[in-house]
Amino acid sequence: MKLKTTGVARIALAATAAAAGGAVAQAPKQVVTGPVAEYWVSAETISGMAGMMSGGQPSPQAMISMMMGGGPKASANHNLTLQLGSSRKTAGPSAQHTPTAALGTRGALPLVTPTVVRPEREDGPHVPQQFEKPRGKILLFWGCGAQTRQGQPAVLDMSKLGTTSAPAFAAAFKPLNYTAMKPPSPQRHATYGVWPNDRSPMSVPPRGSLAGEHVVSGNYTPDIRFNLTAAQDFLAPIALQARETPAGASLNWNAVAGARAFLASAVGGGDRDTVALWISSEAQAAAFIAPDYLSQGDIARLVEQKQLMAPQTTTCALPKGFVDAAPSAMISLVAYGGEANFSHPPRPTDPKVPWNIEWTTKVRYRSATGTVLGMGDMGGMGGMGMPDDEDEEAPAARPTQQRGRPQQPMSPQEAARQAMKKGLGGLLGN
Repeated sequence: MKLKTTGVARIALAATAAAAGGAVAQAPKQVVTGPVAEYWVSAETISGMAGMMSGGQPSPQAMISMMMGGGPKASANHNLTLQLGSSRKTAGPSAQHTPTAALGTRGALPLVTPTVVRPEREDGPHVPQQFEKPRGKILLFWGCGAQTRQGQPAVLDMSKLGTTSAPAFAAAFKPLNYTAMKPPSPQRHATYGVWPNDRSPMSVPPRGSLAGEHVVSGNYTPDIRFNLTAAQDFLAPIALQARETPAGASLNWNAVAGARAFLASAVGGGDRDTVALWISSEAQAAAFIAPDYLSQGDIARLVEQKQLMAPQTTTCALPKGFVDAAPSAMISLVAYGGEANFSHPPRPTDPKVPWNIEWTTKVRYRSATGTVLGMGDMGGMGGMGMPDDEDEEAPAARPTQQRGRPQQPMSPQEAARQAMKKGLGGLLGN
């Protein structure tokens, strides 16, 4: 028998459905607190001439291997930066990271709390209130491909800077569109510890591995324990070859397991008054304003936008116009890797039970190399970071680079800054 639905019944059914929907919408939201401690591990692989350095000194064996055809893969080094931040305060902060024995560092790594806290450096170009009169020109190239594209190079005549606003000029040096990652820092945490440091400036053995159990302990942090698998080890080194061709130049490199994206950049010049910059991004961007690490969301988006090369990419051609302008350019290639993330305790499945996070850990990865155009597998020898007699002193070591760690050749980013520092009068910052 078919029942007839009256108007009253329809109203009652609608009210019941609305009430049920409201009950779903008003489901309790889980309360989340913490974490008490945040711990970040930044794992870097460096190769090329940088990988030929051992303890800050050239390795004759590595140089001979490279000259005999061993290539950059024969010499690579690992760098670690360990950063611990906690909401707890203590009068005498003390913490240490006890790594897997496979790392080969022989004991715990002390996470030292800095006595002098330096302000955090902001990403992006810096526009000072005053600067010297600029000179020279900057040629900007971008994108993979031997043919110099229409509209390239973008020429910035620094002598005309006085006729345009400094902010507008700085806007020409747009960085990649990314959000800076925020690792633990003294500014954001009540207590902070870092390695390497003056107390423990040791380097990671070249054959050291991250695979295995890691324990972080101290008087201002809950105990942190996590395991890394073989797939979560350091990224493999990049073996980069840069070859001049009649059409310009080609870059070729090996596939890197675990890489999520690649970014290549280069800097050079035919004379002291002209600097040529190139970046592999399909969109115009400043080759020297790129971060060491990117978030996974930014990596995926930038690959989709073709500002980063896809992870399966193993070749890229440099525009002939750039090669003509910078025949001995310094070239950098970076592989951005994935992440390993941990937290404790596990999140309760019942949303009514609060999740009081004690600690979180993030392990992020990159692999980088450098070479000099026209030097083949011996590339990078001209990019050791040594200044010309008439130039300014080489820039100070990066904050994460300490005594005893492998010295890296000056990157195109740093070389560009130094080359243009006088001409731009500090417009782009140090």
